[in-house]
Amino acid sequence: MLVSGNESSRVLLVSNRNDIFHFCRNALEGLYSVDFFSFRKQQPALLLSFAATVGTHFIVDSSLFFSEKDAARFIAAISGVELNALFLCPYEVKKNVVEFLRHTKASLVHIPCEKDFFRGIMKRKFYFADDGAAFHGENESFLKLHKFIGHSSAIQKVKSEVAAAAGSDCSVLFEGETGTGKSFLARILHEVSNRAAKQFVQVNSADLKETLAVSNLYGTINGAFTGAVSRPGHFSVANGGAIFFDEIGTMHISVQESLLTVLDSGVFYKVGSVVEQKVDVRFLSATNADLKEMLFRGDFRRDLYNRISDCVIRIPALRERPEDVLEILEHYLHAYNCRDITFSTGAVDFLLNFYWPGNTRDVIRCSKYLVSRYAGKKVCAEDIASWTEKHCFV
Repeated sequence: MLVSGNESSRVLLVSNRNDIFHFCRNALEGLYSVDFFSFRKQQPALLLSFAATVGTHFIVDSSLFFSEKDAARFIAAISGVELNALFLCPYEVKKNVVEFLRHTKASLVHIPCEKDFFRGIMKRKFYFADDGAAFHGENESFLKLHKFIGHSSAIQKVKSEVAAAAGSDCSVLFEGETGTGKSFLARILHEVSNRAAKQFVQVNSADLKETLAVSNLYGTINGAFTGAVSRPGHFSVANGGAIFFDEIGTMHISVQESLLTVLDSGVFYKVGSVVEQKVDVRFLSATNADLKEMLFRGDFRRDLYNRISDCVIRIPALRERPEDVLEILEHYLHAYNCRDITFSTGAVDFLLNFYWPGNTRDVIRCSKYLVSRYAGKKVCAEDIASWTEKHCFV
């Protein structure tokens, strides 16, 4: 069955699901008309005849494929003509199918996702289809974003914000509780930015002691003080790339003040030197503290806050997106090569409803415990509750 739209720019959705058709049609309204081809395995020739009529832009629902062989047969069927395909990966698509598509360098989008994010991917994929190298870079960036595990709407929003921020040089402040993945996302943002070829320098703000902070940040010259040798500071190492201040709320107020000039102009002086140094560095930071509350208390400088917060990305706590818990747990069980643990209904309910005060970090620790104790066994709610009682503290 083929359902057509009216606009002249058309794209063919290959799927058997009305919900995916409605998502694509609504997300792409004004950009593309979505033609819906209800696909069966025996229909590749019929699909290609429709493609000749509609055009060669495909959106393919990967949940159609029950195995790698299904995906391989489909790709082989369309490989003889000039086709441009984007593969959708719903929650239920089999992991081995996703891995197969990645190995073929197919362009993937996990759904559900934010409509604006999907539109952006479609524009880069099809509007600029002649620039294959450019899209390959975009697709690589997209895959890097998906290293951050989770497909809840809340995390899709975060990934969309990271993708948008990566395209500029604005300062970015990541907010979120301990264990939500702030530093990991900061690194991913750098990897998908146009500064990816340069250094990403991570600085633990709490380690910047007042007496040594300046030499660590800006470097020293020989003889600047007793025992000093010439060495670069964090900003020099990060030149052309990005510097990331983790838990910036723990930074001493005097260190905060020293950052203002280099943030404004990129200019600083090594300790003991009168020679001006200039760098081009992107500024990223993260906090689990309420910086606005610290502003009112006078514990954080307002002028520094204004400079580090061009873009603020909040990473929600795991309890705000419980649908991601099982995906994170499964990922790490597989990473530790343990695929034969099963969970009772009660255990699943416990995992979804637990508070997880340490967020993803707690789930990773839990997965290690399960691998060590329950390989080849069934896990009950009491088993996980016993571990969380001892190891997870609010």
